[in-house]
Amino acid sequence: MADIFQEIDEELRQDRAAKLWSRYGNYVIAAAVLVVLAVGGYKFWTAHDLQTRQTESATYQEAVSRAGAGDIEGAIETLGALANDAGTGYAVLARLQQAALAAKQGDLEAAALAYGAVASDTSAPEVLRDLAKLRSVAARLESADPAELSPALDDLAKPGNTWRPMALELQGVLAIKAGDSAAASTIFSELADSADTPRGMRARAAEMLKALGK
Repeated sequence: MADIFQEIDEELRQDRAAKLWSRYGNYVIAAAVLVVLAVGGYKFWTAHDLQTRQTESATYQEAVSRAGAGDIEGAIETLGALANDAGTGYAVLARLQQAALAAKQGDLEAAALAYGAVASDTSAPEVLRDLAKLRSVAARLESADPAELSPALDDLAKPGNTWRPMALELQGVLAIKAGDSAAASTIFSELADSADTPRGMRARAAEMLKALGK
């Protein structure tokens, strides 16, 4: 008798499973297909992203090697192409290096433009955007009005900013160019007295104070 009940129970379970499959089987298959596609797509994206980063890294190293070998123009061209085509990380590095090489060549206008591109790139890390703003001002020291450049340094010169000492030093130079020796003395005194100022910059600040008669 027990065997009969077991057979009936088994048949009921099979019948219930068949009904459930007929009702939800298509959903189960669809879900399984989606999982397979998702896993495959993720693996493809990961492999593609890795290959892209490796290619960008190789291109960046090629540009650095060109610059080291004296082919500055070739390096700038390679970096410009990389900055236009690469993802955010290498695009920012390429633009910064491109600007530095342009400045080294004496093309300060091109350097300022490249730094400006990084400074306005909201996808770039803030610390690099700030560095680009700083370098952009430095590249235009001889060509732009100090009154135009100084406001760009205000946020960078605030306490807590990574680039504060460099921003203050540039503000001091701009004050001298503007003929405001009192403001310059105040800035260089702050730099010379601050423990946060790098040693070399403190020495420069002290020399500037001597030159200003302070």
